[in-house]
Amino acid sequence: MFAKQAALRMVLCVVAWADVGATDQAKASKPARTFARRASRYAYKLDFSTFLGGSDFEDVRGLTLDAQGNIYVCGPTKSRDFPTTPGAYMAKVIGESSGERGHQLVAKFSPTGKMIWSTLLGNPKACEFPICMNVKVDAAGFVYVSGGAGPGLPTTPGVFQPKFQPGAPNNANAFVAKLKPLPGF
Repeated sequence: MFAKQAALRMVLCVVAWADVGATDQAKASKPARTFARRASRYAYKLDFSTFLGGSDFEDVRGLTLDAQGNIYVCGPTKSRDFPTTPGAYMAKVIGESSGERGHQLVAKFSPTGKMIWSTLLGNPKACEFPICMNVKVDAAGFVYVSGGAGPGLPTTPGVFQPKFQPGAPNNANAFVAKLKPLPGF
């Protein structure tokens, strides 16, 4: 697992950095010099950098790591050719997109930047204003995403609010979704 990690957010460019740390001598500096040394002791080298997207708009709005250092990202996409993997919940953007947003993207990368899986969330008729803002993963590998979406976001039986409530600003309600891990992923 990485000792230190940082992520740079660019238009669907995921960048992972590796900490090269400080020397023991720098750690043993006099107290008056500690602040200056602490501020400059983290040197980084590029560990990997990759693009994720299709021929239209994408953006990463949420990023998290699991205990193995895998990287999970989420955000909006409008690309009809957004890259998804076999077994994806939703493999293609279908229908018309509103504004700059069409569907939510959720993807998992290895610590070395290889795509493990990628899927879309949304309505086959396209949601109004869908945008994934947060992504988390638990110890069992379940992935949780949240954000805002309009009418048409798919829901499952027995949930708190199965129907969109119109009249909200920007015609959006908050949403929470849980993705179950598939064997082998």
